[in-house]
Amino acid sequence: MSDEDQSDDCLQDGLCRAHYTRARGLSKEGNYAGALAAYEAAYRRRPVPWLLINIGRTLHKLGKPADALAYYQRYREQDRDPAPERLKLLAQYVQQAEAEQGRAQAVEREQ
Repeated sequence: MSDEDQSDDCLQDGLCRAHYTRARGLSKEGNYAGALAAYEAAYRRRPVPWLLINIGRTLHKLGKPADALAYYQRYREQDRDPAPERLKLLAQYVQQAEAEQGRAQAVEREQ
């Protein structure tokens, strides 16, 4: 475990960590609905900001980019001292979600 993991409220809590680990496994299997439920359970147990990114990313994979963007915004509001690597990753996720949302809106206008 890294120093960051050792100070993380979720990863230090057995139940939160179990929900998080389950969510990651489900996501890797492509079960995004199950992963979303597990990430949300982890967040309810220990509302650490970085879980909001995971929830947002999972919503994006479920085809809900607008909901994903809302969670990314919540992350920005809640994490007072984000790691630079996390911000870089978040910027990529936001860009992808905005692009997908734009494509979806374009399709809706054409119909």
